[in-house]
Amino acid sequence: MDVLFSVLPGHGHFFPHLPLARAIAAAGHRVRVASSGSYGPTIRAHGFEPVAVGPDRTLASAGGSGDPADRAARLMEKMFVEGPPAVLDSLVEVMAADRPDVAIVDTEDHGGRVAAERLEVPAGSVVNGVRAFALLGRLALGRPAGEGPAGYRAVIRGLRERAGVPEPDLMSHELPHDRTLNLCQAPPSLEAWPHDWLSHTSHPLRPEPYSTGDPEPWLDEMPRDRPLVAVTLGTLFGAPEVYGAVVRGALATGARVIATAAGPIEGDEDRLVTVPWVSMDRLMETADAVVHHAGWGSTIAALASGTPAVAVPLGADQPATAARLHSAGAALAVQPGPSLEAGVRAAVGRVLEEAVFRLNAERLRREIEAMPAAPEVVPLVEELAATGGPVLNRRSG
Repeated sequence: MDVLFSVLPGHGHFFPHLPLARAIAAAGHRVRVASSGSYGPTIRAHGFEPVAVGPDRTLASAGGSGDPADRAARLMEKMFVEGPPAVLDSLVEVMAADRPDVAIVDTEDHGGRVAAERLEVPAGSVVNGVRAFALLGRLALGRPAGEGPAGYRAVIRGLRERAGVPEPDLMSHELPHDRTLNLCQAPPSLEAWPHDWLSHTSHPLRPEPYSTGDPEPWLDEMPRDRPLVAVTLGTLFGAPEVYGAVVRGALATGARVIATAAGPIEGDEDRLVTVPWVSMDRLMETADAVVHHAGWGSTIAALASGTPAVAVPLGADQPATAARLHSAGAALAVQPGPSLEAGVRAAVGRVLEEAVFRLNAERLRREIEAMPAAPEVVPLVEELAATGGPVLNRRSG
């Protein structure tokens, strides 16, 4: 079986696909990963054959002013408005020249989705996030969120017109990959409603926190005379002033703080360690609590270790994930703004002091452990390649 993954060029999109890609390769199948050419070295470093498609859509290509909000806006424009038509054209050429048996397409890679439709390549998706986010139309893809699901569908409609692919007759709650195969990484307590009626092709896939495999011995040497709080706000949205407010708020609780950031943070003192990169699984094993931006990688790393959190959503799908974490009792959500530092201080204090947050985080950890691991879902991808889908879930017969 020849499997082509098509993903947006970023760790938050590529890393959630890694366990499945590795499991498919371990089963003896060919695996390629299509993304921006500039992201190819990262793909190759993780053992996979990169396929360059579309323009450069990495953070380095965003341009604009030095303002993080401006760079984020420019990157979103490249990712979701400028990029998809070029990705569509590139992938049609790639698939026509070396046709895969099946494609696994990033749920936000709309050019890749339509390219697979154009060449009638069976395509499924790894749903790396809280599914309710996309269903409620909050991802407007270059359009105001108030447009709801119509904004999401308008982007794909334009791509289908470009490719000469007819618009499918989707029901109100459906996304394109619902007709074939969904591999859903959210544990049950994070979903806003059950999967039973939501999609007949939904199958659970255990999310795995990204690990460098490095031992990180310095973490074991951290003094444990007081609570240890980790702070990680991602690479795109973590502006220095936001990091500073979050770190100061965490330090104000009396805790020691480990912050992953590209540069120094205002508020540096004896109880603060700043590092540019750390293996998330090891960091969460060490921390008593974590403050994160509700990005999927950070969310899963915290839950997989049963670490309670304070979520500070900064953009994209993060508000929906933070809301679900708050509702599940595994985190408190704090909105960014002028009172961010005080809000973080109060929330971190509660998360450290009140056992209910760790108990709920542990409950979600057990839910994740009960989900099928990547090798167990490889037969579903093989079925999709053989039949074209739909690959029905057990509840659908």
